[in-house]
Amino acid sequence: MSFFKNRLVSRVALFAFPFIAVFVIVGYLGIGEQRDPIFRVAELIAQQKFTEALSALDNMDTTQRDAWDTHTAALQRAICLMHLGKYSDALTILQSSGTTRKEIVDYVTFWMGQCAEALGQAKDAENHYAKTLHMKPVSLLGDQATLNAARASLAQGNAEGAIAYYQTLVGKHPRESDALAGMVEAWTALGDSVAARETRLKLIKNYPKHPSAYKMLSALSDMRDAEELFYAGVACMHAGKYQQAIVLLRHVIDESQDATWRGKAQYELGHVYYRSRKYLKAENTFDRAFKVYHRPEALFYLGRCAIKRGHDLTGTTRFREFVRRYPNAKTAPEALWQAAMAYERRGRHSDARKLFIALAKAYPKSTYADQAAWRAGFALYQTRQYTAASKAFLHLSRQTTASHLRDQGYYWAGKSYQKLGQKAEARFWIERASEGFPTSYYSTRAHAVLGKTENAYIEAPQPGEHLSIGQSYTPSVHIPKGDVLASIGLYRDAEREYDRARQILGRNLFALDDLKPRYERVRAMHKALQISAQIVMLERAQGISMTRASFRRLYPTYYWGEINQIARKMNLDPNLMIAIMRQESAFNTTAVSRAGARGLMQVMPQTGRDMARLVKLKNFSTEDLHDPQTSILLGGKHLSDHMRAFRKDKHRQLSLALSAYNAGLDAAKRWAKALTRHDVDEFIERIPYKETRNYVKLVYRNYRVYSYLNNAQSEVEISLGYGNE
Repeated sequence: MSFFKNRLVSRVALFAFPFIAVFVIVGYLGIGEQRDPIFRVAELIAQQKFTEALSALDNMDTTQRDAWDTHTAALQRAICLMHLGKYSDALTILQSSGTTRKEIVDYVTFWMGQCAEALGQAKDAENHYAKTLHMKPVSLLGDQATLNAARASLAQGNAEGAIAYYQTLVGKHPRESDALAGMVEAWTALGDSVAARETRLKLIKNYPKHPSAYKMLSALSDMRDAEELFYAGVACMHAGKYQQAIVLLRHVIDESQDATWRGKAQYELGHVYYRSRKYLKAENTFDRAFKVYHRPEALFYLGRCAIKRGHDLTGTTRFREFVRRYPNAKTAPEALWQAAMAYERRGRHSDARKLFIALAKAYPKSTYADQAAWRAGFALYQTRQYTAASKAFLHLSRQTTASHLRDQGYYWAGKSYQKLGQKAEARFWIERASEGFPTSYYSTRAHAVLGKTENAYIEAPQPGEHLSIGQSYTPSVHIPKGDVLASIGLYRDAEREYDRARQILGRNLFALDDLKPRYERVRAMHKALQISAQIVMLERAQGISMTRASFRRLYPTYYWGEINQIARKMNLDPNLMIAIMRQESAFNTTAVSRAGARGLMQVMPQTGRDMARLVKLKNFSTEDLHDPQTSILLGGKHLSDHMRAFRKDKHRQLSLALSAYNAGLDAAKRWAKALTRHDVDEFIERIPYKETRNYVKLVYRNYRVYSYLNNAQSEVEISLGYGNE
C-alpha cells in the first residue's frame, strides 16, 4: 500500500453544518513503509536519481497495484522521463493522466507546458501555462506559469503578448525582477531600443543583486549619465566584479558635475574596497566621502575599517564621534557597542563600562541594550571589583524581562560571590540560575556546575497529550496537494504547498500538529522543528507546562542513525554532533550560509574538499554537501580535527574546538593564546566575534540537553572544566 493512500483523512470525523463541511483530521501516520516500492521510487526522485527510479518502476510488480498506485507510478515515470530529456514520452503519459489526480491538476497541466516547450511546441506550451493561470483555487505555480507563458509567447514571435504577461508581475515582489529581465528581451524583439534600455536600467537600479543585472551591462555600453554609471557600478559590486565596479564608480567621481552622485559613488566605492578586504583603501575612500561629501555613514565605516586593521583605539574614537554627531542614526547603538568592545579587548574595562552604560541608557530598545547592561557588570568583574559586580548582575536580573538574561545575571552574581569566598551565597545564586534549565545557556551551565542529574522542569508530570486550541479545522486544499506531490517524490514542491497551508491555518495547534510529520516526510526537518517550537509556544501561552515530551519536540533526533555511526568512527560524542547540527542548520539539508557553508553541518566547499580527501571520499562535489550522510561524515571529520588540535587544553578544549568550527582554526588559536589567563566562562564571554560567542553558548546548551534527554553522561563537564573552579 502506498504511503499516502488512506492517510489523507485518516480517522476523519465529518460534522455537517449548513453549507459548511468541517473536517477534523485526528491523526497522521507519518513515515511510509520503507518496503513500499512507490515510496522507494519517490525517494530516488527526491534524490534526483531519475535513471534508477525509472529502472525501479520498470521492475515493479504491477499485480499488487491498485488505482492509486497506478496513477502515482505513471506520474513518477513522467517526471523521470522529463528530467532525462524524453519529453515526448513524458507528454504522452501526462496527457493520459491529466485528470486522474485531481489534487494536482495544475501541476500536471504545467508539466505538459514544460514538455511542449521543450519539444518546440510553443503555442501548445503557452496554452497549457495559460490554463494553469486560470485554475481555481489559484495555483502556487501561477507566477512561474506567467513567466513561462511569456517566454512561449515570445518564441511564437508575439512580443506584445509576452510583455502583457510580464506586466502582470510588475510590482509583484519577488517576481518583478524576473519579469523585467524578460521584458528587456521582448522590447528588443520589438525593436524598441528606448523601452529596452529603460527596462534594463530599472532592473539594474531596483535589483542590483539579481543575476541578470550584471549581464544587462553589456548592452549598456553607451551609459550616458552619472546615475546610470553609478547603478552599473553597484551591480558589479554585488556580482563580485570589484575591478569593474571601481572603474565605473571612479568615472562618476571624476567626471560627474553633480556633487550628489559624486558623493554616492565615493561612498559605494568605499564599500567595494571594504568587501574586497582592502581596508586601507576603504578607509581613505570613506574618509573622503565623509569630509568632502558629508556622508554620515562613512564615519561609521571609518570606525569599522580601523577595527579591521587592528587599530582598536582609533576605531573607538571614530565610533564615539559618530554617535556624538548622529545620535539618531540607525547604526548609533552598534557604534557604541563596537567602541565598548574594542576598549574591552584592550583591557580598558573602565572605559568600556562607561560606554556600555551609555548604550543601555540611551538606546534601551536596541538589540544591544540588554547585553550592554550585563557587560557593564562584567567590566567590574574583570577588574576584580566583585562586590560591585555582584550588585550589578543582580540588579540586571531583577530588572530584565528576558529569562536568558536573568539566568546570566544570577550565574555571574554567583561567580562574583565565589571570588569573594562567600560559598553559600555563590551556590544560592547559581542554584537560582539553574532553575530555568534547559531554556538558556547559563541555566544549563549552572545545572552542570552544580552536578545536577535531574530537573523538575523537564521531569514534571505529563498533564496528558492534548491540544487545546483549534481541536478542529477546515483542511486547506494545499495539504492533499502536497501529499500527492510528496508521494511522487517532488518534496520541494510538496514543502511549498505545506508552507502555504501553514500560512492559511495560522496558529491552529491541531493543524500544526498535523503538518509536522508531513514536513518530516519530505525531509524538511527544519520546518518540522519550527512547528514544534510554535506548538510549545502556543501551549505555554495557554498555561500548559513544558514536559520531557515538549523538549523532545524541541530537540529531535533526526539523522540519529547516521550521526551515531560516524561519531563512533571519529571518536566523538553523538550528542555533540547533533547539538552542532541543530545550531548550524536546524536540520535543513538545503541550507546555504552567506559565507557559502552548506548542508546539515554547514561545511564550506573548500573544507569539504579537504575533508573528502582525508577520508578518501571519491568524486566529491560541492553539491554532495547537501547529502546528509556526506555532510555528517565531513563535518564530523572537521570537528574531530579541531578537538585533536586543542587536546592539551583540557578545560577549554570543547569551547576552542567549537570556536574553530565556527570562525576558523587560526582565529581560535589566536584567542587561545591571547586569553590564557581566563577561566572557561570568561574565555567564552571574551571571544571577540559576537556570532562565535553566541554559537559556542548555544551548542553547549544543545549538547547538555541532548545528553540529558538521551540519558547519556556527556563529556561537557570535563571539557568545560566543571568541578575545577
